[in-house]
Amino acid sequence: MARTAWWLVGLGVLVVGSVSAQQTVAPKKDVEDQGSEVRLMDGSAIRMVILQQQLAVQTDYGLLTVPIKDVLRIDFGVHLPDGLEPKIARAIELLGDQTYKVREDALKSLIGWGPYAYPQVHRAAKSNVAEVAKRATVALERIRSKHSADKLRLREDDVITTTKFTMVGKIMTPHVKVTNETLGELNIELSRLRMIRWIVRSAETEVTVDAAKHGSQPNQWLETEFEFQSGGKLGIAASGIVDLWPVNGGNMGGGPGMAAYRCSPNGYGQGQMMVNGMAQQYRPGMLLGRIGEDGQPFIVGENYEGSPAREGKLYLHIVPSPWNCDSAGTYKVKITPRSAAD
Repeated sequence: MARTAWWLVGLGVLVVGSVSAQQTVAPKKDVEDQGSEVRLMDGSAIRMVILQQQLAVQTDYGLLTVPIKDVLRIDFGVHLPDGLEPKIARAIELLGDQTYKVREDALKSLIGWGPYAYPQVHRAAKSNVAEVAKRATVALERIRSKHSADKLRLREDDVITTTKFTMVGKIMTPHVKVTNETLGELNIELSRLRMIRWIVRSAETEVTVDAAKHGSQPNQWLETEFEFQSGGKLGIAASGIVDLWPVNGGNMGGGPGMAAYRCSPNGYGQGQMMVNGMAQQYRPGMLLGRIGEDGQPFIVGENYEGSPAREGKLYLHIVPSPWNCDSAGTYKVKITPRSAAD
């Protein structure tokens, strides 16, 4: 947090692009109550309240004014710190200079600017000027070796998801004004931002978990639309039957004795299963949950009541069959948010 706070203080912004619209279904949100997750260029994230009232977005269809109260998410394209764009363009031009030192200095500058220069350097690698293309390719390789792939983006437009549609363009608003209990009010440069996601209070949600889709491989998790928030409790009720060794094409059919490998969300058998001589923590067919893409799995079974240690989106998964075959069947799951007093 200290490292994030150091460079967040006193930031301002520049921005400029193109648009398409597509229909999306999304709920209204309550910004003041729930706040937002602000993800920064270094990969860190912080909970903030957005004070900005509206955004000006330049699109292919003109300049649009978008009320913040209607925005659900912003995925930022590459925005450059003030004054850097002409420097990058000039350095690319100097890659073809006749003087060796000038070419090398330009190459080092582009590598130093890293993710900010990446889109322009990527284009320069396809230049008709052989010397420019050659050294731009070297710059690309060096930049890729110094920065992880998730920090290297080619998209320069912003994607703004609202409650009514999604637009693609360039945010022209000078800055994003935010506040945080620890840091106070800040104006954040768009060049520092990767994503803003407004946290929507989830209502009671019902989902179906298909064992063939989300229970045949260990990494097949169903991403629900339910957002768990700290300070509350979570109730999950599940029902249904999953067949761990389906017959007749997985239609849950079969003659006498064929139901032996069916189970409820509590899983198959008692206690721990032995698979390849190793004890398994979870029973086959058991319904699991986790909060966030990298959260620690927890047992849901037929009923779960608890307060997960973190907040984020709920994911569900059915433990795969131990017999190296796809499972069949579904679990119906009702997810209910509860207050801490419940």
